[in-house]
Amino acid sequence: MNTMNNEKKMGVDSASSTPTFWQKTRQFLYTTLNAMTFGIFGTIVVGAIVQTLGLVIGIEVFNRVSQILTSLLGMGIGLSIGLSLKLNGLKLVMISVAGGIASLLKVDFTLPGWYVPGASSNNPITVYLVVIAVYFLIELVFKKKTVYDLFFIPLLASLGAVLAVYVVSWPIDRLMELIYATIKFFMTAEPYSTSAFISLIFGILLTLPFISSAGVAIAVFTTPFLQGDPIAITAMCAAVVGCTAQMIGFSVQTVRKNDVGTIFTVGLASSMFQFKNVMKKPMTWVPTLVASFVLAPVAYLLFDGYQWFINAIPDNHAFTAAWPGMGSSGLVGQLQTLTISGFSFQGWLFVAYQIMAPLILVLFLDVLFIKMSWYKDTDLILDATL
Repeated sequence: MNTMNNEKKMGVDSASSTPTFWQKTRQFLYTTLNAMTFGIFGTIVVGAIVQTLGLVIGIEVFNRVSQILTSLLGMGIGLSIGLSLKLNGLKLVMISVAGGIASLLKVDFTLPGWYVPGASSNNPITVYLVVIAVYFLIELVFKKKTVYDLFFIPLLASLGAVLAVYVVSWPIDRLMELIYATIKFFMTAEPYSTSAFISLIFGILLTLPFISSAGVAIAVFTTPFLQGDPIAITAMCAAVVGCTAQMIGFSVQTVRKNDVGTIFTVGLASSMFQFKNVMKKPMTWVPTLVASFVLAPVAYLLFDGYQWFINAIPDNHAFTAAWPGMGSSGLVGQLQTLTISGFSFQGWLFVAYQIMAPLILVLFLDVLFIKMSWYKDTDLILDATL
């Protein structure tokens, strides 16, 4: 009895039935950030695939469809987050609209009205923050249904989204610029080790289930990529090597004790399916991490600093910056590499390297680690609950 009383005084629920504030916050972030990935994939990533298909088979309307899908990024993120938070009806509609406002309104405090007419932001991090802000606003104000909801929910959600964009977009844009400036500084100073770390970081982001590596790539690289900055393109090539290494690497490790469908799911959908096993046995992540870290600087050396790739990118292009953060998910990284390079011979070699290099290296490390008893082949079995 005394022990129970002491636990209550310390704020500990002995039955662990009531989650703490921090547990609720962690679960909320996990749920919403994971949902954001679905919104990104269903819009801008699919748009990149459609754009590539249009170029390959010569259907010009696909390029327009790709532009439409890209413009729907904010609404896609808003809808996926709303569904993950169990919203329905008008609240779900307006949380999607808030995401659309966040992606289509580009703020610039030096211009009249503090926005750029006709320009889009499409920064998924800004969209996420605006959607979450509008969600809490709606939940706070409209706790109970009233006859006025049909009028006031859309009005408040729209105005709240606009206000949130003006509050969060400027610091987020400056933060992305700072991150890229840091990347550019180190890439200019020493491209080999910087490529290794960019590759490793994006590979880690890809495998983590609560953040979108594609979203980070879009946020950090979109502006310099559209401007044709060669340093940005070099960094993006490093990122696609790191992300692909994770997916192909985990697919190789998944070969043991898993069926063919599961193997292809990991290699072509997401390496995050193995994250549950990584949490149980962290050593299972080491082979793919080594591959991400090692293969990017080797690629930089073998492919002459990607100068051929940089030269192939046309001026005023409409390619998105999602592909380096996608890896082999939907083969977006590889399809966009080929498309941007004009399906050149070097482009095909680079794609072959992205796939074959991690396959060989991770296979070697996997066999070695199992032989050294650092982990077992059964540690990477995927169960049906994934």
